[in-house]
Amino acid sequence: MPRRVNRVGLILRNCAMTLAQHKGVFGQFYRRMKSRGGGKYAVCATAHKLAKIIYTMVRNKSNYEASKVSISDEKWLERRKLWLTKELAKVDYKLTATIG
Repeated sequence: MPRRVNRVGLILRNCAMTLAQHKGVFGQFYRRMKSRGGGKYAVCATAHKLAKIIYTMVRNKSNYEASKVSISDEKWLERRKLWLTKELAKVDYKLTATIG
C-alpha cells in the first residue's frame, strides 16, 4: 500500500511557515520555538498549535477568540523571570533586586 501525504498536515505546516514572518501571537510563538529547537521544530510546533485551535473550534462550534490563544507579554516575561530565577538557584547563585 503506497504511503500518502497528509494533506491537512501539509497545509498546516505551510500556514506555520507563513506565520513565521508575522508580528502577531503566532509569529512570536514560532520565533520562540525556533530558538528552542530550530526551524523544523518551530514549524511543527506552530502547525500543531493551529491544529489544536481548529479542532477546538470545530468541536465546540465556536468562533476564534484571540484572547484565549495569546499570552500577554507581561505574563510571559513574568514566567521567564521565574524560570531564570529557578535556573540560577540550581547553580547556587542568588539574585537580588536593587533599586537605583
